[in-house]
Amino acid sequence: MRQVLWFAGGHFPLPEDRRQFPEATLDWAREHGIQTNWIDEINWLTGGNRSGPAPRWPARLSAFTWADISLLDHALLHAASHAILSGERNLVLLGEEEEDDAHVLALCSEKAAASLSLAPVAALSARFSLASDDLTAGLVSGLREMTLEQTSGLLAACDDSGRMPVDLPGGWRWLEGETSGCAVGLCNRLVEALRAGASDTGLLVSLPAQGPGMATVLERWQP
Repeated sequence: MRQVLWFAGGHFPLPEDRRQFPEATLDWAREHGIQTNWIDEINWLTGGNRSGPAPRWPARLSAFTWADISLLDHALLHAASHAILSGERNLVLLGEEEEDDAHVLALCSEKAAASLSLAPVAALSARFSLASDDLTAGLVSGLREMTLEQTSGLLAACDDSGRMPVDLPGGWRWLEGETSGCAVGLCNRLVEALRAGASDTGLLVSLPAQGPGMATVLERWQP
């Protein structure tokens, strides 16, 4: 079975000049041991406090800039996961602007982790959608369908609408710390909590003001 692996994540201050965003992102990648020629695709979501045109990436890179609308960050996380699972991509970067910072994460396949001597921390083991009528029931149903051995863990949510249920499914608890509307940043924080031993399983949830939501299950990687 193929796995989608998280092996690096973090954030950095956005440069004042948008033209410098691509080089700042590639500097971050190099600092984390990622060579530019390893990157199959970059997806960048705008929406921070910097004005000016969208970043222009080097022509040699398959890099795409998106306007950051509701759920798109989580949808691109799912899209990158599916591309890796299908074998179309081996290493993908996903970046998202939040106020004056850029949050970045790097996903790879097991093949890339082995051949490039990467050190994965977590696996994005499952993805599902949440119906808008009963979020608690949707969470329980989604987790059950994923046949997770562990039915408890940490939950982080991008929810500006206040729609997340107060009563979480049995055994699940909120990720401690500040909340965020940035799925990439929350995914990184959730993985770091798993790395620190707070749990073996995490759940990232994104909810728009109306309509269905999206969820990703993360598990501490144990090859």
